[in-house]
Amino acid sequence: MTPAVTQRGALLARELVVPAIMLAGAGLYWTDASNLSAEAQAFPLALTALLLLLLTAIVGRAVHQWHQGERPREQADEDHPADVMRFAELKRWTIVLLPVALILVWQHTGAAVAIFLYALLVLIMLGERRLLRLALIPACLAIGLTYLFKTVLYLRLPDAAWLPGTWL
Repeated sequence: MTPAVTQRGALLARELVVPAIMLAGAGLYWTDASNLSAEAQAFPLALTALLLLLLTAIVGRAVHQWHQGERPREQADEDHPADVMRFAELKRWTIVLLPVALILVWQHTGAAVAIFLYALLVLIMLGERRLLRLALIPACLAIGLTYLFKTVLYLRLPDAAWLPGTWL
């Protein structure tokens, strides 16, 4: 096998890891979800369909690039020096591991605040500097996801210990 083919395979495998793990998690959910109502199954069903579509798109793009003879997308060369690639990899791992820190304070801050902080920190890590977007996107995500999980799906999420009662 040539180094280019090996590198293509490694890049494809790296792109497929997160959707595959999420699909495995959805599969574990489906093993216990057979006796739930249709409303409780709607969100995981949509998530599973989107994950399958994502996996198909990633594999289809890789096959198309392979047939076209294009070079691998993330190949380190003079355009992408090794230190830039290492920094990009560090940012990816930070975004993946950031929820671990928020889970530790989840009970004290509440779900909405933890979601807001996570979205805000991810936007900052991705380089967003416009204040309006830094305020609106995390706020909309926090309110929307908290409403979806608490009100629509009846999931018990922790409320902030310092807030009296529930506010959403």
